[in-house]
Amino acid sequence: AAIWSPDNLAERLANVDELARAAERAGDPVASCVAWSLRYRCLMESADAVGANESLERFARAADDLGQPTMRWTAGFFSVGRLLLAGRLDDAKRLAHETYELGQSSGQRDAPVIFILEEFLLAYERGRLAEMEARLAEAAGEYERLPMFWAMLTLTHCELGDEGRARSCYERLAGNGFRDLPVDWTWFPAVSMWAEAAVALADLTRAEGLYDLLRPYGDRMAFLA
Repeated sequence: AAIWSPDNLAERLANVDELARAAERAGDPVASCVAWSLRYRCLMESADAVGANESLERFARAADDLGQPTMRWTAGFFSVGRLLLAGRLDDAKRLAHETYELGQSSGQRDAPVIFILEEFLLAYERGRLAEMEARLAEAAGEYERLPMFWAMLTLTHCELGDEGRARSCYERLAGNGFRDLPVDWTWFPAVSMWAEAAVALADLTRAEGLYDLLRPYGDRMAFLA
């Protein structure tokens, strides 16, 4: 599969199609399940809600049929994201906890990371970010490989009206106009949050630069899971 980049969506979709065909020829249910998982992510990024929903349903069914914990955990947190987008916050919270427990019991290294992301999104939607402030500060220090947590913490401070702390977090990664952020699966949501923070902090110069970073991808959707 292609390494993730905002510029290679078409290549990633083509690779998924190739994987799906190979899995069908080989009668390999695991490879087929992986293909539906990857297709879901690509179609979500493409803002193709109908195609993404179909892919997620196929992926979740395949994961249940296989009974493979990693696949079931992945399908679970993907489904939490869809529930959040649909505004079904209580259902999203319930499934987030169930999925986290599955991830912990099956040794998924990223289960705590995904759970914090889900809790942040739930708190954001419910106007309860104050409850996440300390947790996000801890996560930002613990998961240095994911500077997205600094974006989440900055946005939280902005939402809570704490401009001093917001600006302190913001400046940690603002050098070179945020162009040195790692280009991985967190890039879209992180840059989008930094853009929101730039506007909240009235940093129009960097806001313009962030807009330029995002402008080529105006037909895409930034999402965390």
